[in-house]
Amino acid sequence: IEVYGSYSTLKAYYAYKAIAAAQKRGEKVALIDYERSFDPEWGVELGIDLTKFPISRPKTAEQGIGTMDSLIVQKYDLIVWDSIAAAQPKQYREAAPGEDDAPAALARVLSRGIPRLLANNKHTTCIFINQTRALIGQTAFGPKSTTSGGKAMGYYASLRMYFTRVGMITKEIKRWDGSTMVGAKLVVGHRIQCTLEKSKVSKPYSTCHFVFDLMTGSVDDVGYLIGVGIE
Repeated sequence: IEVYGSYSTLKAYYAYKAIAAAQKRGEKVALIDYERSFDPEWGVELGIDLTKFPISRPKTAEQGIGTMDSLIVQKYDLIVWDSIAAAQPKQYREAAPGEDDAPAALARVLSRGIPRLLANNKHTTCIFINQTRALIGQTAFGPKSTTSGGKAMGYYASLRMYFTRVGMITKEIKRWDGSTMVGAKLVVGHRIQCTLEKSKVSKPYSTCHFVFDLMTGSVDDVGYLIGVGIE
């Protein structure tokens, strides 16, 4: 599964909630954390049991592929890779400062590594978090953005889920501007749209909308269910 989108679109939130749900079913889970961004306190709030949650922080993309392959062989049920964009190929890491990097090094690592993971995988669900990048020099036609790591994930993923922020929820507040109280708007939530861009197991191009409450740090589940009922 590839989960991709811009920043602050709940990609990691989705992955961590999947981890918590898998643990409740008694399944083995693991995190490959390239971004070094996992917050244990937030993880506990989302329902993750840290005592049964191995976290690997590889230095290179090649090490990440090897780690995931080893976890697949050990029959882990769910592995989250966070994120493809933050994974650095060994060639980049060992390059001297100012030395020209070979183009598409990460894409080559993934195009060779992912088939290897698929060949060994008969049991494990793998969630790859990815980020979008602007396409430089793009004309008025065609996509304006792409994902990191080349095209391999798009071809090999069974599901591709695109998260995007489509609006904000605000409330009126009063604030002091130095001389008097004035009206202002405080952002209290994000409206998120998730589009199933590719699916080998269901109908593609379906969408859902939900609200992330910044005050509680969680999705408004009740509001989502009410919205589905109205539709």
